Amino acid sequence: MKFLRKNLIDITIFILLQYFFTSFILIYLYTGGNAIYHDDQVYAWHLNYLSDLGRAFYFNGNENPFWIFYGLSLGLVGIGTFLYFYLLSALIKNKVIKLLIILFSILSGIGYILIGFYPVDLYFTKHISAGMLGFYSFFFANLLLVMFINREKYRLIYHLTLLLIFLFLGRMLSIFIAHQAGADSLYMLQIKTISQKIVVYGQIITSIMILWSLKKQALYSGR
Repeated sequence: MKFLRKNLIDITIFILLQYFFTSFILIYLYTGGNAIYHDDQVYAWHLNYLSDLGRAFYFNGNENPFWIFYGLSLGLVGIGTFLYFYLLSALIKNKVIKLLIILFSILSGIGYILIGFYPVDLYFTKHISAGMLGFYSFFFANLLLVMFINREKYRLIYHLTLLLIFLFLGRMLSIFIAHQAGADSLYMLQIKTISQKIVVYGQIITSIMILWSLKKQALYSGR
């Protein structure tokens, strides 16, 4: 237990990194097509969602033998999300806000776990609901951090957390603008899939930078 507390930042960084590498490996192994071209043999970055990696069955009807690995990877992300906000909540003095951040982190973690537990092709509604729970809870936890962290004392962490918020809002804005402009279904799919990857991988990289800053500044004692 003492080892876990002492190395909690490194463990959390590893958990976030594993999703990065797992998803890239599964993208390389993907042969299941996409919503437009069912018989494509490669993963199209501008047509496939990340959730397609966790489909139980490919678009072409074949069984996806790797879907469980994506589900397990997201399960770890759910745990890592809680650990991430648990570590950062130590920088917040207000006990009520700290508890709210922890609450949102638990909800976000559960959401990410359920995304992998409910493949999009078998449980579409539950999958989408889990995604909304995960992403929106993550957003509100970061919003509380930005509002109540000491921005002078933790300047880098403040600005990086602000970046996480802008990444999320940027995706929502781009989808809204495309929709208002009357974009066709193909263009909307491209906007959604590309912006999803920018947000997800951007969140991973930024979160790791925040954790690294936390470690370098010795802001978590691990006691």
